[in-house]
Amino acid sequence: MMNNKTVIVAPAIKAHFWKDIYKTLSLGSVPFHIVFVGHISPSFRLPPNFTHIHCTLNAAACVEIAFRYAYKHIPDARYIVNISDDLLLHSDFLEELIQFYNKQIKEQG
Repeated sequence: MMNNKTVIVAPAIKAHFWKDIYKTLSLGSVPFHIVFVGHISPSFRLPPNFTHIHCTLNAAACVEIAFRYAYKHIPDARYIVNISDDLLLHSDFLEELIQFYNKQIKEQG
């Protein structure tokens, strides 16, 4: 199915939080792919739907790189969400965000 994945992008240097973010998002029902960009590489293996790009540029440049990667390399992406890599999430985060977005689009339409 095309256009069904949410891509989470972030300038990212706090790798010790990444496993928790991934586990929490995995509890939800929305398919996702994470793209974190920054100069700190994780000391653990990332799952197939988690991309880290090593980059020593500033945070804004890292986010731009993450967005460009998402557009070019994740063809089934429907939404792209920019977060921080130390965000505390709950398991329904993506579901609620998508519902809110769709409600806003419907109200404006």
